[in-house]
Amino acid sequence: MLDQLAAAGKISFGNANSLRVKLEAAKKQFERGHSTPAVDQLEAFINHLDALVGSGQVLGVDVAEIRAFVTRYPGSVVVRSRLVEKHLPL
Repeated sequence: MLDQLAAAGKISFGNANSLRVKLEAAKKQFERGHSTPAVDQLEAFINHLDALVGSGQVLGVDVAEIRAFVTRYPGSVVVRSRLVEKHLPL
C-alpha cells in the first residue's frame, strides 16, 4: 500500500519508507512475542501518519485503508482496542 501511494505521488518515498520501517519493526516484535514494543511501534506509525496528514503532506482519505490495516495488524482484540481508543475516536 505504501509503495502504491508513493508511486502515485500521494506520499513521498522517504515518508513511505519511514512508515514501512515502523511496520516491519512491529512485525518483528510480535514474532518475538514482545507485544508491548510492537504496539509502541504501531503507535509510532500512527503518530507519524497523523503528523503527515496534519501537515498536509498526505490526505486522510489516501491513508484511511492503511490506518484500518494497522488496527487489524496485530490480530489481538486488546491491542486493536488500545489503538482504536487512542488514535481513532468515533
